[in-house]
Amino acid sequence: MARSSGTFGTEMYRRRTARKMSLASLARMTFYSKGHLSKVENGRKAPSPELVRAVDLALAANGALLALAAADHVVPETGGIDSWWVMGGGPDGNPVLASVACREVLDAPTLSVIDPRPRRLLPPRTDELPARLWTGWLADVRRLGQCADPRNVLPTVLGQLQSVIGFARSARGADRAELYITASRYAEYAGWMLQEAGANAQAQRLTQQAIELAAAGGDRTMARHALTRQALMALYDGDHVTTVRLASRAAADTTMPPRLRGLAALRQAQGYALGGRSDKFERTMEHAKRLLARQAGERCATALGGSAIADPAAATRGWALYDLGRHQECAVILEREIRRIPGDARRAYARYATRCALAHAEARDLEPACDLTRTLLPWIGDLGSTTIRQDLRQLARRLRRWSGHELVHDLLPDLKLALI
Repeated sequence: MARSSGTFGTEMYRRRTARKMSLASLARMTFYSKGHLSKVENGRKAPSPELVRAVDLALAANGALLALAAADHVVPETGGIDSWWVMGGGPDGNPVLASVACREVLDAPTLSVIDPRPRRLLPPRTDELPARLWTGWLADVRRLGQCADPRNVLPTVLGQLQSVIGFARSARGADRAELYITASRYAEYAGWMLQEAGANAQAQRLTQQAIELAAAGGDRTMARHALTRQALMALYDGDHVTTVRLASRAAADTTMPPRLRGLAALRQAQGYALGGRSDKFERTMEHAKRLLARQAGERCATALGGSAIADPAAATRGWALYDLGRHQECAVILEREIRRIPGDARRAYARYATRCALAHAEARDLEPACDLTRTLLPWIGDLGSTTIRQDLRQLARRLRRWSGHELVHDLLPDLKLALI
């Protein structure tokens, strides 16, 4: 079959032959069969993100093959949640529970910031329920989200979101602004839970609503932080170009607090690593650390960004080294960082521990890879995380290379069962 110019397969073939490397040699280096690689080169099979990364590393392409694959990459819209229980108002003003489509929930007027109609479904006074109570409940629901399935957390988050919007509409002055800002944090967290549940399109819509709510309270930082959130979605979709583009815009905004700019720069660095750009990764990591060193003030429930990771820069560096093919370094850093994660932050622990196990597996250090994975098995079903499952499935594929190893042989059936 003739190769069309400009395709991933064409460039893969050109680079392989330029290095005088046989398909058999490339197959041994990447753990893909000769037949599979041949089909990719000839355009008969689309390369997976894992194959692209493995071939880019094996051919020392320094991200060129990753960039070429990304140019043709189209991310399918994920499914996820079709419906959930929500609370609405009946004709007599009493609350009514109904199971409705997610699309209907997100289109509902009760979730709209711009609603000119007077609404008195909730008490108009806020002095008996100050914003600090809502921030306390947000902290509680975030803790719940660290150990529970997002499908079970979302009804609570959305119900509280609707309630705090109602209170904000009825409030005046500083109370009104503070409540709208608090509502924006609920919406942002709901977007994160939707992403964890695999509903990326709906997550984008909640993130947009968070921007509108924050703006109604006079807070413009959410609009830039939302770029970092959207960059994270692109990162999990394997789209390093979009990750860098979005995160760099947030990191460059000097009106943002240093901490949020630093977190955006960390995401930008991850994008460079995903694209195989080690030089840009290192420079951006240094920039991120300088920004994070300037952060001031204590964290609170309404602060944007995660809070379960003690050293975001170190954890991000460990994460990104996996994408750069530096698996042993990745494992060393992440082993250290996961020991610093609080015991109740299971979602954060599982995310980084899975990445660490992947790094051990790639480095052929099978005992710690299996031991670490086995500690995660009881949590996989409870967490209901699409993104963590994505890495665990990749880990299962990697471990199957050594299915004859005793520990791997014992682990694989249990891992397969946990991923059902």
